[in-house]
Amino acid sequence: FLFSIFIENRERRGKLPLSIPLLSRNKKVTNSDDLYFGKEYHEGELTEYIFKGIYNENNYLAGNDFFELDFETDEESVSFFTWLGVNKYLKYQKDDIEVSPSDTYQELVFKNRPDLQRTSHYFKGIRVLDETILERLTIEKLLVLISKDTILKAQLDDNHNDSYKYKYGSGYPKDLYNFPSFIEYQITKTVGFSKYIIEKEIGVEHLFKTVDYENELFSKFSISINEIKTLLEKLGAVKSLDNISIDQFYSLFNNQEELFPEGKGSSAFYKRFLEYCTKNKEASKEENSFDFSEFKCFARKGGLKDNPIELKSVSDIYYSDNNLVPQDVLDKYWILYLSKRLGEQNVKKYFGVKLIQDVLKTIHLDKLDISPLNNAFNEHFNKLRPYFLYYRL
Repeated sequence: FLFSIFIENRERRGKLPLSIPLLSRNKKVTNSDDLYFGKEYHEGELTEYIFKGIYNENNYLAGNDFFELDFETDEESVSFFTWLGVNKYLKYQKDDIEVSPSDTYQELVFKNRPDLQRTSHYFKGIRVLDETILERLTIEKLLVLISKDTILKAQLDDNHNDSYKYKYGSGYPKDLYNFPSFIEYQITKTVGFSKYIIEKEIGVEHLFKTVDYENELFSKFSISINEIKTLLEKLGAVKSLDNISIDQFYSLFNNQEELFPEGKGSSAFYKRFLEYCTKNKEASKEENSFDFSEFKCFARKGGLKDNPIELKSVSDIYYSDNNLVPQDVLDKYWILYLSKRLGEQNVKKYFGVKLIQDVLKTIHLDKLDISPLNNAFNEHFNKLRPYFLYYRL
């Protein structure tokens, strides 16, 4: 009967206002709004990938080989059962009337608007009915879900469909614009995206969680890495090491032996840190208050390539930009494992090392006794100079 009504207008949208008894894959009578499309239906394979171990056979709608309805396309079968109330990925609840939102959601909404005084709140929108399901998904599965679920994606957009009003005292309610949707609040509260970093660089796993961009789900369901990164940034993930505090960056030095076995790769890391310091407003202040008393870096005796790289206290390490310093001078010191011409004063400031140029200032050369034949030789040589130049031409 319902199918005969449906085929009169196959382009129907929305859902019936009541739940319809249907059969699950296990042939158990289940209300339509408690069922989901599985692998028997168009795009149902993705649902089973994402919710493996969460949904079971009783959660999935029986295939059309049981119902034996005459659909023209696979998409039409999904359209029909969606009209009956079957869910695609998640079960949502839409508010029919304005409600007072939770205090934590209010705090998020007005986080950047402390200027707005309010005593009453009126919210109307859509939410994930069981947000504990989100907690059980890996970060990769959640990102795939958001990318594919049109409802989630729309609610993360700045032009989402939720409405929010507030008022102060006995005044009239005012509409609020440019606020996070309730679904965005549910997702960020569940996951905590501020603990994730988008761009993978050496050592970040010691400070942040990361997304496995090589996960087969992304390629299997044609989701680009750029799309994932854009989504992560929207949800509040840290973009790169350039966006962390200098204290956080310094903390990475505590794991050098693990990050750089035998010092390999440490030079590139030090250069990256120096780039961060010179660009970061906090770090580029005139004074650096960091305590270097227990700080260590990799260095080589004399800076020679053949010498082993060792982790030393920075109080024993030197740095030089000068390529003309005699090697017998350098051989007396541990030289920071960092390429030259990066700015001596910045290296000293951010690594806490000493400078070879300061050592050179303390070296005093004894006055040399000049032979009385010196002047005679110079005079004779200058007479011969034209002949040397002529021969050269």
